[in-house]
Amino acid sequence: MTIRESIRAYVLGAFHAPGDLSDDASLLAGGFLGADGLTQVIAFVEESYLVDVSDADVRPENFDSIAKIAVYVDRKLAELETRRGACVWFEERARA
Repeated sequence: MTIRESIRAYVLGAFHAPGDLSDDASLLAGGFLGADGLTQVIAFVEESYLVDVSDADVRPENFDSIAKIAVYVDRKLAELETRRGACVWFEERARA
């Protein structure tokens, strides 16, 4: 299951959104996410993908649709991978 598919399954199940909901549809304007729902989505993202969602990241640009949430998670995972790679590089240099 892809990240987008996982997020879609969560949103459809947790918020009783219709199965034909477009991945680009606004979850906020559509009334699927209020403050409590947004908190639940953030918890899902943090627990499922082991990323920290900062307060600064809680914006419509990141959480207004299934597609935007998936892009956000992809970006956070890429950042983590970059940091891990840098740590490995520094560890290897320190051992040399």
